Amino acid sequence: MLLPGTLVEVPFGRRQALGLVISQAAGSAFSELKTIAKVICRELLDQHQLALLEWCWRYYQHPAGEVLAAAVPKLLRAAQPYQPKPELEYYLTSAGRQLEAAVFARAPVQFMLWRALQSEVLTPAQLRALSAGWSATCRRMQEKGWVTTRRAQRAAPDVNDQNIQSVQLSTEQQAVTEQVCRHFSHYHCCLLYGVTGSGKTEVYIDLINRQLAEGRQSLLLAPEIGLVPQLVQRIQQQLGTPVGTYHSGMSDAQRAQVWQGARSGDCKIVVGTRSAVFLPFDNPGLIIVDEEHDPAYKQFEGFHYSARDVAIKRAQMLDIPVILGSATPSLESIANAGQQRYSLAQLASRHAQVELPDWSLIDCRATPSSLRQGVSGSSYGLLHNDVKQAVQAQLTSGRQVLVFQNRRGYAPLLQCPACGWQADCHRCSAHMTWHRKKQHLQCHHCENIQPRPQQCPSCASPVLEHFGSGTEQLEQALAEIFSPVPVYRVDSDSMRARGSMQQLREEVLSGQPCILVGTQMLTKGHHFPRIGLVVVVDVDQALFSADYRATERLAQQLVQVAGRAGREGSKGHILLQTRQPEHPLLQLLISTDYWQVAGQLLKLREQAGFPPFSAQAVIRADANKATLAEQFLLQAKAAANRLGLPGDVFGPVPALLEKRAGRYRYQLWWQAEHRQILQQMLPQWVETIQKLPSRSSVRWHIDVDPVAL
Repeated sequence: MLLPGTLVEVPFGRRQALGLVISQAAGSAFSELKTIAKVICRELLDQHQLALLEWCWRYYQHPAGEVLAAAVPKLLRAAQPYQPKPELEYYLTSAGRQLEAAVFARAPVQFMLWRALQSEVLTPAQLRALSAGWSATCRRMQEKGWVTTRRAQRAAPDVNDQNIQSVQLSTEQQAVTEQVCRHFSHYHCCLLYGVTGSGKTEVYIDLINRQLAEGRQSLLLAPEIGLVPQLVQRIQQQLGTPVGTYHSGMSDAQRAQVWQGARSGDCKIVVGTRSAVFLPFDNPGLIIVDEEHDPAYKQFEGFHYSARDVAIKRAQMLDIPVILGSATPSLESIANAGQQRYSLAQLASRHAQVELPDWSLIDCRATPSSLRQGVSGSSYGLLHNDVKQAVQAQLTSGRQVLVFQNRRGYAPLLQCPACGWQADCHRCSAHMTWHRKKQHLQCHHCENIQPRPQQCPSCASPVLEHFGSGTEQLEQALAEIFSPVPVYRVDSDSMRARGSMQQLREEVLSGQPCILVGTQMLTKGHHFPRIGLVVVVDVDQALFSADYRATERLAQQLVQVAGRAGREGSKGHILLQTRQPEHPLLQLLISTDYWQVAGQLLKLREQAGFPPFSAQAVIRADANKATLAEQFLLQAKAAANRLGLPGDVFGPVPALLEKRAGRYRYQLWWQAEHRQILQQMLPQWVETIQKLPSRSSVRWHIDVDPVAL
């Protein structure tokens, strides 16, 4: 008898297909049933995992097969049983050690690897960090008898007893850990609100250490891959314990190994991103969701789940505690704490008595409209004169500066001043961004790339002007103004290479004066102790957005980026450049703390009847013609009316970005007073929509608890 959770191969038409046993039945209404062809893996998923995934496909109204595919590593759901290959490490043979450097005169990559292998044995990951083509190079060196391999020796993390730094908690931190520890034996959700720099990570590590002492495993979720290495490093330094990692940047084999290590209990601690929430554990004890407010926990393609919400449900099913940590908690979590669904623990002061930074608004309306141009054509007017003086003062005193601009590229718009032509994406309803370094135009929605025209395509004018600024333009302008101080750009363009973020951290942590300029990648949990000043170049973008969540995200973003300043040493300063200095949100931010700002935003949400004071689901549809998507959603709305869905159904309306990658996008919103009502009626509505004749002319999906328009 096959138990639920068994991976099998079954005949499906003329081919063989993979299937997962999810339940058993005593009989069937079908007279002819086919026999399972092959058992691939018994109990691929345990009873708890199956129950969790079933909850996911029912709650999010997503096909069960796609939910299972998203939760299980590719190699473990293949037709052939997974057999892990032995891990190898590379070292020089005696012949390789006797070589002279002159042998590699025409082989610089071989020389680099040969020199690195002289001092130590290296793993494939270490070799990959040295050269992307390491594998072929090492193969040639093996053929010549210079390099050989052996089975990798399992080793402890790169720390020793002398380097281990035990966790030293403040009185406030100790009170928080004791509050959480009282619930170690059962399910409990705790919202940990700690101001930036208050030492939330130390609290996490202490709680993980207590779980280790009881032989239990811990899962720590982070919103971005870039945050995983520093969390792993801190845990290993303070606990001296190996830590597994799980994220999309790893190979299929690496993810399969961590999956199996967590399931067997060999891996006691795992730090991972969104998908790690589905890992199996032999003896789970604690789940921590760091930066719980971050939208990155929501999957926007395919299976639209929230890793934070799944983590809470999983902790409830396992009867273990879950911690939601943030300096800027989501309004949903704050509301749940207010209604005592979650307990609230607070770290109100920074660690080691470091003061919180001061905030100031810089009124850019007083800046002359004529901008002085730099040597290379960059605009010095990107920064107010007061800001430039403040940056120079910080650099002179030996401190570092962070300049925040949440827009990559050189300029968001290229335009002809003669006829008004604009560089628009022909596949999206958006402008193309000019990337000056690569001399091309790029759409940041569909990634369409075009060469920059030498003249206006409409009127042949040789003059094309750029408007607005991105991180690339800021980098250039800052390098000219504050030369020879190094300027580091941090965005998805500059940080593509493997290990680039880690290399940047090492350079910045050296403590030398420098300027960091970047997007939201810089706002999330990075610890740069020498930053004394944070400058936000353009605050106004989100103040008048059509998305009702925009003000919440702006407040979170500003508080998070401000938290990078003054973490050690002298008090930090935050300068916000704006043309709306009287805006109530900005005034509230500089005069109070995030918790008070969130309270005001919650009152506005309650007045409008928006979440967390209601529940939402949205049907999104896209087609190659706008009328097709709109007509499909009109039929879906008519079906909702026939079913008598309680609450309000809005739309269909175009998405904020109506056209993307050549397809027109529309959406239909259903807002109900209570989540229970929505979950009760949603399956009926989805079943009706699946029978609509027009569904074949569109691509559509449902998004439960949407976080974006």
